[in-house]
Amino acid sequence: MRGRIGTCEQQLATGPGYGRFEEDELGSAAMTDLQAAVAAAADAAGTHAGAPALLVQAVAALGRLAQTTDRATESGRRPFRIPHDWAGQLAELSWLCYLLADQTAVDLDAEVRAIAGRVATEAAEARARAVADRSEDSWF
Repeated sequence: MRGRIGTCEQQLATGPGYGRFEEDELGSAAMTDLQAAVAAAADAAGTHAGAPALLVQAVAALGRLAQTTDRATESGRRPFRIPHDWAGQLAELSWLCYLLADQTAVDLDAEVRAIAGRVATEAAEARARAVADRSEDSWF
């Protein structure tokens, strides 16, 4: 599969590790600054895990975030207020998502922007349908 960051085969041929994306056809950098920083830190630390291990770690981090939420709300009996360790745990989950994206040759920035665009488009269409439905029900 050929994408902005090269083929999966090109990514896998570079061996274990992060931050080894090829440049795209236009010669621009294939990763965002944040994704590149995460990849460089992982390389510097020598933390080379494959996609399955990273996915398990991400699920575990999500579980810790859920447990923090459960504790903060006393199992739903109290309103949610952001606990003191929330930012660090959310950052850990994000870190793992960036590593997983890097390891699987996904341009996370482009993919998230595409989702944001799709959500905005769907919201605008829903608003337009609501306006059209109101005008059809009008006596005017």
